[in-house]
Amino acid sequence: MLHDKDEEVIYTRYGGEYFFHAPVFQNFNLPVRELTTVVRQSPQQIKFKALLDNIRVNRVRDTDLKLLQSRCKKPTAAHKHALYLTTTRKAANGFNKKKLDEIDSAPFQFEGTLLGEYEKLQDLSHHKLNNKFPAPYILELKKGAQIMMVKNDPQKRWANGSIGKISKVGRRGIAVIIDDKEYKVAPEQWSEIQYELDRDTGAIEPRVVAAFVQYPLQLAFAMTIHKSQGKTFSKITIDTGTGAFAHGQMYVALSRCTTLQGITLVNPVDKRDIIVDPRVIDFYTGGKITRTKFQKQSPAVKKALLEAISRGNPITIEYRKTRDEISKRTISRVEICNDYQDNGYEDAHIRAYCHLRKAERTFKIDRIITIKTLRSLGRVSA
Repeated sequence: MLHDKDEEVIYTRYGGEYFFHAPVFQNFNLPVRELTTVVRQSPQQIKFKALLDNIRVNRVRDTDLKLLQSRCKKPTAAHKHALYLTTTRKAANGFNKKKLDEIDSAPFQFEGTLLGEYEKLQDLSHHKLNNKFPAPYILELKKGAQIMMVKNDPQKRWANGSIGKISKVGRRGIAVIIDDKEYKVAPEQWSEIQYELDRDTGAIEPRVVAAFVQYPLQLAFAMTIHKSQGKTFSKITIDTGTGAFAHGQMYVALSRCTTLQGITLVNPVDKRDIIVDPRVIDFYTGGKITRTKFQKQSPAVKKALLEAISRGNPITIEYRKTRDEISKRTISRVEICNDYQDNGYEDAHIRAYCHLRKAERTFKIDRIITIKTLRSLGRVSA
């Protein structure tokens, strides 16, 4: 995951964030072996596997989109317990809260513990703390709730990503059922390590500077597409909200499912949702390594944006889209959006009403090229 704060260094030094941008890869003539056997989907899923392949390499045809739209329907009774995949943590949290409220049993809350340098974070809101650590700072559970383990068990009873249900919950602790076996769960610790040079021995020694303690699980009626990577499900419901926003996001969501019939789409999918990094395609199809030049945003743009937000002004922006197309938008009701913290973004997006699309949209701040503050909307109607 490439964080915003690291982009300038990575792009300037290496020309990109992928493994093939590493000098060691470019300086050695390494033999390439492509793995072609699909394990998650069965050999009988011929059309589905072809669809996923076309999405992966950005060769989506009208027939592929038609096949996808056939899964855009109201969930049936068989899909009642399907995992709900969303693009944002906010949407996943909302769905999890709704499903938890539907369970007719007593709720229990477990508050995490902050140690060392993390103690400085005590004044942050619970919402911000919940988004900062691998497990929720405030963990609310009920008996029967669907959960996901978020740390590998040293005794190998479960892995990070294992799905289960709460079988017992109370002041004495938590028990879960995973793969028809019940296990008692104990709190776990996540540590932040700093490495320091021992000047006497010359050795580099690790030192724990902060730690977070909590039960290693979270609600999992819904999860973000990002969190679902590496997992396999027989039934999923995919809700892309206002649309996919990241390279490979739609491919990851669809390919989690073992069959096409196991997928329900809340929203229709169009070609704008199939976002593939052209640098990956260049490498995959011809071994070409495309370097990316870092484009630093003008400080004046961000300053004007923050001023417009504080004053509540509508603005017109020129925006560089994912495929490097330039789009001009007039937007209003602008606010900072942190829905994508799961993907490493903090204070990196704005949410606003887009008068071109006549709907709420999200924009990545560093993709805004120019900004013009408007006194009023004039002929543009909200």
